[in-house]
Amino acid sequence: MEIIKSIFESIYLFVWGPPMILILLLTGIILSFKSGFFQLIYLPEIFKKTFGSLFNGSKDGFKAMSVALGGTIGVGNIAGVAAAITIGGAGSIFWIWFSGLVGMMTKFSEICLAVEYSEKNERQETFGGPMIYIKKALPKSLHFLAYLFSVFCILASFFIGNMSQVNSVAFCVNSAFDISKLIVGISIALIILFLIGDNNRISNISALVVPLMSLLYIFATLFIIGKNIYFLPAAFRAIIEQAFGINSITGGISGAVIIHSMRVGISKGIFSHEAGMGSSPIAHASAKNADPVTQGMWGVIEVFIDTMIVCSLTAFAVLCSKEFRCGTALFGTELVNKIFSDTFGNIGSKYLAIATAMFAFASILGWAFYGKASVDFLFQGKKFCKVIYIVIFVGVIPLGSVISTNDVWSLADIFNGLMAFPNIIAIILLNPIVIEKIKIFKGEDIAKKHNSLQPVRKKMQRKTN
Repeated sequence: MEIIKSIFESIYLFVWGPPMILILLLTGIILSFKSGFFQLIYLPEIFKKTFGSLFNGSKDGFKAMSVALGGTIGVGNIAGVAAAITIGGAGSIFWIWFSGLVGMMTKFSEICLAVEYSEKNERQETFGGPMIYIKKALPKSLHFLAYLFSVFCILASFFIGNMSQVNSVAFCVNSAFDISKLIVGISIALIILFLIGDNNRISNISALVVPLMSLLYIFATLFIIGKNIYFLPAAFRAIIEQAFGINSITGGISGAVIIHSMRVGISKGIFSHEAGMGSSPIAHASAKNADPVTQGMWGVIEVFIDTMIVCSLTAFAVLCSKEFRCGTALFGTELVNKIFSDTFGNIGSKYLAIATAMFAFASILGWAFYGKASVDFLFQGKKFCKVIYIVIFVGVIPLGSVISTNDVWSLADIFNGLMAFPNIIAIILLNPIVIEKIKIFKGEDIAKKHNSLQPVRKKMQRKTN
């Protein structure tokens, strides 16, 4: 058993070592610079183009975003953030933020490419993703990356989007309602089995559940932070000091602390917002008649909501809590569950159990969507292969409810990193296409603003004359 554990630790350190961290960060940084920090400078316009479009009756982009956000916002925002603080210290939160800021541009790019190279299947349904844009846009010598991505996506769907989600739900429900973890796992498996076959049902459920669960969780964490508001400045200070390895007592800087904090923060950040992994583009590519740039903007919003809002609120709720300040041996979901119980009493753990279950259901359905798309690509849409995948996907749910929490998270992080590798190569090689799309959008935006000012200019001219 010790040998197996040692092997897993070695694989984890290989996947999430300095090279992978550097590649992911540099990809986001380079895309940010080349686009003129499009994701930040144009953020007001991005909100207008996305949420503003809902008032015009355009809901396809929102539904695609809800499926993707359902796969993105999940246990990673609760257990993942708490685990990052426990393992990597408060400084890991800074690196979660940083990975989110540059990750907005990475996610924009992969979604833009997925929509640009999307196809229609025999049922006239739009589909796409990294496996499609790798095969259509890259040289034949690199087509193996498409198949590599699909294999890793399928494996990741079992761990990132399935077992890690169920594991946290089972713990919360068991703590709150004293229901056996295995019974929780079997119940979830049966519900998912009923829902997994219909993509329209998945998108409709996600469009309803994701906004609701996000708001409920946001209100609860805001209340916890408000109750401990006095400790908020100290939490901010701890995040900055530990992110840069600053010892507040000696004034020294530790490089080892920085590297450890970066590795934990970035891996957990990517687990949460999934920028660069290639999962969300599969959902976004399914949006009907989508424009690559506009749909990419939904990806920016996705990372913003996931990382800058939901992850931040979890982090401050943990860092300001009495449980954390007094020192704790609890980890992940157990830590958040204790904080909710201390704040809200018995109803707190029940509330968290329901919130976690809602997060997890949306994530599991989203990842089932990604896994099925990868199976379709690998086996050219053969129904039998899809049935086998669904049976395995549903079958591992009860296992996820009883397996060790640490083991689940380690496996999730490993496949998370492996899946990102072929996709990041594609994004780097195809970035000129994305930058060109942004330039066209900026040109159109400037032209629109110029035209909208024409009546004002004419009026001013008449007054001058």
